Amino acid sequence: MTLPVCPTPSSAYLSMPQFVRPGEINFCGTPLPDLAAGSQIVTPLFDFHLTLTPGVYLSSTPQVTCNDENNVDPSPSSRIVTQAGIFGSGVYINCSVAAQIASGVAGANYLLTFSAIASNGTVWTGWTHMKCVNPS
Repeated sequence: MTLPVCPTPSSAYLSMPQFVRPGEINFCGTPLPDLAAGSQIVTPLFDFHLTLTPGVYLSSTPQVTCNDENNVDPSPSSRIVTQAGIFGSGVYINCSVAAQIASGVAGANYLLTFSAIASNGTVWTGWTHMKCVNPS
């Protein structure tokens, strides 16, 4: 059975994306901490381990897309500065998708979509938001 993409922030049947800084985690569709405009580089990670059945792992080349819902950034896809990768360790090996995001434009509200195909053929997709603000 393939679950659809999270339709609203209140639908959290996909597991949580984790922001790779200690203590900052959020659920499917919930915004990540703000990205500082300019030169800040962050690595958001979407963790699918709660959705994968035992023995199933992410096996395809993952995809991460970046769109600006405020139409402030003329080229939001260029904010992805590394190719998406599949990560995990221990019992959660190959269960997360991540990519580095950098050089955001102040005022943008980035919609980040993470997807990969599991070893059983199921396509998993999750999303979250990240606002970009002027550094303080």
